[in-house]
Amino acid sequence: MRLHKVAIIYINNDYGIGIKDVFKNNFTNQGGIIVAEEAFDQNASDYRSQLVKIKQVKPEAIYLIGYKENGYILKQAKEVAIKAQFLSTVTFEDPEILKIANDAADGVIYTASAFDPKSDRKVIQAFVNSFKKEYNQDPDIFAGLSYDAMKIMSLALAQGNYSGEGIKNALYTVRNYPGIAGETSIDANGDAVLSPILKTVQNGEFIPIK
Repeated sequence: MRLHKVAIIYINNDYGIGIKDVFKNNFTNQGGIIVAEEAFDQNASDYRSQLVKIKQVKPEAIYLIGYKENGYILKQAKEVAIKAQFLSTVTFEDPEILKIANDAADGVIYTASAFDPKSDRKVIQAFVNSFKKEYNQDPDIFAGLSYDAMKIMSLALAQGNYSGEGIKNALYTVRNYPGIAGETSIDANGDAVLSPILKTVQNGEFIPIK
């Protein structure tokens, strides 16, 4: 799928603005056009005015950046008859969003980590079994990412002599850490660089795109 005209609807906080700016820079640098940028407040309930504006510019796709609000946005987008492809981020993998949006979530494509609780890797199965024993439910993608984050922090603590500067410098050396959510590196800006995959929603389930 080659997209040229994309609209962005994003939550108006540091997370939403940061993701929006990175996406916009990368997309336009590759020749794409951002035809609309619409912000919304966290925990808002009505997104129709933003969606109507987006519909008028006829984007090929709409990039959703938010939390549970994504479910209401999809539901209301269906009500105003928007036909564009919806894209989103890792925060989309939230069962609550599917409950809110119902079939309006089908077909959304989003980026996710490589964490697969059904993997036969021993380290993953050990984590899944321990998590289920403790919480009586399967771990989600955020549990997997949090587990890797704590393991990486423990490595940094071991190398950094427990000082703030030492821990920071140790984190900067992390390269291709083989976690349960894929490989993780820390770049020059201190950001985590993971091994992303693409997933979609089919019949109310989060499914990897092969």
